[in-house]
Amino acid sequence: MSTEPSLDFVDIPKGSTGVAPIDASRQEETATNGGSLLFDPSTTLRATSHPTVALFHVLFKLLSLLFYLFSSLVTSNFVLTFVVSVLLLSADFWVVKNVSGRRLVGLRWWSSVSDDGSTSWVYESSPDTALYSAADKNVFWTALYLFPVCWSALLLLDAVRLKLSYMLIPLVAVAMSAANITGFTRCSKDQRKKINEFITTGIGRAMGSEGFRNTGGGGGGGGGGGGGGYTGVSQQV
Repeated sequence: MSTEPSLDFVDIPKGSTGVAPIDASRQEETATNGGSLLFDPSTTLRATSHPTVALFHVLFKLLSLLFYLFSSLVTSNFVLTFVVSVLLLSADFWVVKNVSGRRLVGLRWWSSVSDDGSTSWVYESSPDTALYSAADKNVFWTALYLFPVCWSALLLLDAVRLKLSYMLIPLVAVAMSAANITGFTRCSKDQRKKINEFITTGIGRAMGSEGFRNTGGGGGGGGGGGGGGYTGVSQQV
């Protein structure tokens, strides 16, 4: 005859559930870092290595777009709308070209006019890509490509609605964005090319050194050192 095991009951103090409490702050952090489908711009900016630069990289783009969309609520004067919009777009162009491109992705482009009147376009890139985080690159390239798409849509909308004068503002925005996209795309191609050349050269040197040791050769030599800063290519027009 089998005997049933005895059950021991334990008294739990009132107010205790026996379950470890949930850390609300940790739960919120998990939700914002991937546990939620909602996009939190503040979290994205905090993840960058240069949050202030990333903020201004997006700020003037957003201000110019919002002002153009809602300027009719403030004024019906097209000249005022055009001037303010172009000023905001110009500020954005300057920030992207001279500040955020250099600080967020290590790229910069510029032009110079020689004494004979010819224009040289220079596309430079930093050889040390490890200095720039993935969050910095995501913010830079996403904003650089996203806002011209919005302006292109507004340009088509103005064309359909026959608002010919207001089409000038999206045209200016698309032209300025296209200039930065073209410049930084060429800089990025040069940067990837240099990275590939560096990897290929490193592998070749490693294989050559290994083969030299396997043959029993001796001797040694000193290699040159690399310089910091930006390197790039120049195109003359």
